[in-house]
Amino acid sequence: MDEELKALLKSNLHVSEESLAILKKLNAARVMGSIMGVVKWVVILAVTFGTYYYFQPFLERGLDVITNPAGILEDALGNNNRTLDPNKLSPDTIKKIRDSILRE
Repeated sequence: MDEELKALLKSNLHVSEESLAILKKLNAARVMGSIMGVVKWVVILAVTFGTYYYFQPFLERGLDVITNPAGILEDALGNNNRTLDPNKLSPDTIKKIRDSILRE
């Protein structure tokens, strides 16, 4: 009985050591997953804010044109703000003016 008990204890010890190794690997994977989750959100937020910072001037100009359609004409007005200087008008501006007049 004594030899049989020793064999069972050795087997139990071996299984326990294997279980401990597996649990350590699982814990390391869990910690690494948590770290990578934080890194993923930091990258997502950094890209989002970086993109907004880069495109902010374009967005502001687009919102200015939408909220103030006369802003298109203000860029092309001369010094007295009553006459248009045709030399300052680009083809895109002429098209925008024509489209805004036709919509009214």
